[in-house]
Order: sequence, then C-alpha cells, then structure tokens
Amino acid sequence: MNKSKKLDGSHARAFISASEVNMKKRNQYKSCLLMLVQVLTSFLLLSAAQAQSWNGTITMQVASKQDPRTLASFSPSQFGATVPVGSVISGVNVSVSGSQADMVSLRTFVCHNETTRCVQALGKSFYTQAFNGLDASKPIYVSHEIIVWGTTFPPVFLPTAAAVLYVAP
Repeated sequence: MNKSKKLDGSHARAFISASEVNMKKRNQYKSCLLMLVQVLTSFLLLSAAQAQSWNGTITMQVASKQDPRTLASFSPSQFGATVPVGSVISGVNVSVSGSQADMVSLRTFVCHNETTRCVQALGKSFYTQAFNGLDASKPIYVSHEIIVWGTTFPPVFLPTAAAVLYVAP
C-alpha cells in the first residue's frame, strides 16, 4: 500500500506558489547582500585611496636634572608634507627610540595644535585616535619628562618619531 499522498491541482499550485515566493525572497536577499558587499568594498577602496599620512623624527634633548622636560612641535610643513584643506586626523602614532630612552623612565604627552588638548602616552610607542576628526594640517606637540633617570646622566637625547594619519576630503 502506497502511503504517499498525491497533491490535487489546488494544493500543487499553492505549493508551487509558496516555493516561488521563497525563491524570490532568497534571490532578493542575495541581491541585497551582493549590493551591500559592493557598497562596502567601494567605500573601503575609496577610504584607502584617500588615507594619507605625514611624519617626521626629531631628536629631543633633556639638558639637566633640574628641568627634566622637553617639548617639540611636529608640523607637516616641517617635514615637507602638504596636507589638503579639510583633511582630518584618523590616528596619531608617537614612538621614542635610542639607547638612552631605554635607560630612563618617561612621562610623555601628545597634544594637538596647542598644549591644551593632550593625552598621556603609555610606553615607548603609542597610538591614539583621541584627535580623530581634528585638522590634520595643525602641529602635533610631544612632551617628554624624565621621571626616573636610571643609569644615565644629562644630557639625554630622545629620538622621537610622530606620524599623523589623515583622510583627505
């Protein structure tokens, strides 16, 4: 005895209609997903094409234990960079290198444009997005203070590199 049921005409049409609806929905989802992937890919490629940076290195000097601080300004023009008007920061990286930097303990601050909006850097290499959206053509200030002298004596030379990543309009 065959237990399978045969679909009559109306049930078969309803089943086919439901299958067609499901197939159309799947195709719509696939189309939407494909369009979303294309838009995101275009956005990422566009962003990557416009992402730029300027950078430079300055050897900062702490001359005495009586004044263990040093301040330097890093600006695009100082390092031969031209930043398009309307460009905004997307990240700032600051790093200190050299044998003397390894012998002292530093307190470092990174500031944008003036020394009023600053963040404290942690470690010898530091990346921040605290200045994102701010004018990329303005200088970045870096301040080091030696808080533990270790085995070294003044003067202490601290090669400091700053890189400003930005997005052009």
